[in-house]
Amino acid sequence: MIKLLLLFFSFAFTENSVLFSIEKQNVFSQDFFKTISYNEWEKLDSLKKDRAFSSFVEKELIYYDALSMGLDLFPKNKTTLQTRFNHLLINNTYEALVAFPLIDSEAFSLSRKHIKEEVSAYHLLVGYEGCQLPGSFTRSKKEAFFYADSLKKSLPVNFDLSDSLSVVEAFSKLSLSFSEDPSVKDNSGYIGWISWGRVMSSFQQKAFNLKPFVVSEPVLTPYGYHLILIVNKRPSQYAYYNPSLLEDLSKKICLQSIPFDSLRAASSSFDSSLVSSDRLVFNNVAINKLVSIIRDKELGGFRGNKGAYLEWFSDPSLKDVYFVYDKRGFGLQWFLYHLKKTPSTRIGTMSSSLDVKNIFRSFLLQEKVISLGMKNKVDSSSFFVEEYTNHKKNILKSEYLSFLTRSIVSPDSLIVKKRYNDGLYKGDFIAPERVVYTEISAQTENEINAIYNQYLLSRDFKSLLKKHPGKTSPPTSFSKNRPITVAAFSLKEGEVAAPLKNKKGDFSLIYLDKIIKEVPHSLDRVYKQIERKIKKEQKDSIKINLFPLLKKKYNLTNITLP
Repeated sequence: MIKLLLLFFSFAFTENSVLFSIEKQNVFSQDFFKTISYNEWEKLDSLKKDRAFSSFVEKELIYYDALSMGLDLFPKNKTTLQTRFNHLLINNTYEALVAFPLIDSEAFSLSRKHIKEEVSAYHLLVGYEGCQLPGSFTRSKKEAFFYADSLKKSLPVNFDLSDSLSVVEAFSKLSLSFSEDPSVKDNSGYIGWISWGRVMSSFQQKAFNLKPFVVSEPVLTPYGYHLILIVNKRPSQYAYYNPSLLEDLSKKICLQSIPFDSLRAASSSFDSSLVSSDRLVFNNVAINKLVSIIRDKELGGFRGNKGAYLEWFSDPSLKDVYFVYDKRGFGLQWFLYHLKKTPSTRIGTMSSSLDVKNIFRSFLLQEKVISLGMKNKVDSSSFFVEEYTNHKKNILKSEYLSFLTRSIVSPDSLIVKKRYNDGLYKGDFIAPERVVYTEISAQTENEINAIYNQYLLSRDFKSLLKKHPGKTSPPTSFSKNRPITVAAFSLKEGEVAAPLKNKKGDFSLIYLDKIIKEVPHSLDRVYKQIERKIKKEQKDSIKINLFPLLKKKYNLTNITLP
């Protein structure tokens, strides 16, 4: 018996309401539901909802406060943001000018139509010879169709909405008995919630147009023939997005169906149109000079990477023009500028002139793509502005918290001294009791027993050391995991312990030289430790109190939970 709570077609209210305002700047529910989908939000209990929403509000407040401080204009942050802007612009320009034109108009129309909904589906799958299902099948594609069709016809014909529970039960039993999907034993044919673009085109086109609790005709995909049953519909996560983003999002969904080879060919053609080999002339003498510098350094044991290249090419005598493109010359400073702004992970090795030329060419291509993206106003599209703003918020949040923690000054020495005295009263900053012992070692039990018997005869351990050299330990604290320290702490000064076996299998005879009683550490010894602890407490305090302080600063009281 399949457990079903309630099957119905739900369409939630998706009005874009104002959640709160920061100095007349409204923050909307659409902003929040980009961070967590509405359907996931609805699953959370009240405590988790409060945490998720508080985290969102705090991030928005930090972003606003960072901008009011001009944190985005700090040189380091400005460079980081510009670099991120350029990388996003390059990616979005390739999508807009290379990938999007490859999208089939009908596919885009369907994506735009269905992007705001998702369906909850069951299926029954019948394989055929040559399909992509694991295992082997002897039936032909035609035979698989008729077999799937016969399975559908075996279902009762009097299904309707009032009998939805029996529809699902009958279809699940049929799937368990006949579906060749390997996962059917675990899910009884239930696929789950499907958003547009997540499954094969033929499957989703049928699924999203099915009436409730009506079993589809056999639908062909590379995995076989499917019988599909839709049991619920609801708004997808995109139903809660700003409508201005949906066109680009619909296109991005369509990109999943474009063959990789087609994208690669279009991208290669695009690159060649921007940086034509016919118009690119390298100065081979100057390029080889850079390669020689790299090889000399590597022969000296140095390893080439971004930081090394920046250092190795800092010689002011390197003033050559390294290549000319469209009658414009490019020198080393242009190269170093781009090298500094490129993440280390994107800088390959430069062990040959070809490697160097490829990096020069890639930097030139990036420059051209950025220029073309700006010319085509890719950076003005709603999707790009939204994407860049999200990255900007993340970067400024990290820099904002770092700025606050860097502003923490070292505590006054009087505060450190007071913390030290308070700690002594509580038993902190105390050096534990330690012992110093002298050890004679032996590899066998017979050998150590013979040495011990010599000691018993003379009762003079120091004279014993003349025959059997030992070693004196440094002051040692108690450890229950070391038999030798357990034995040492059981002795009085001047006593000798009976022979003992160590964990490594050898044997020891020990003499307790000295007991060092526990004593307070000096302030000088623990000063830095106390200072670090105070600073950590201040950092933790900033994290704990930041949200309440920012809410108070911006008088944020009327907050509406989504």
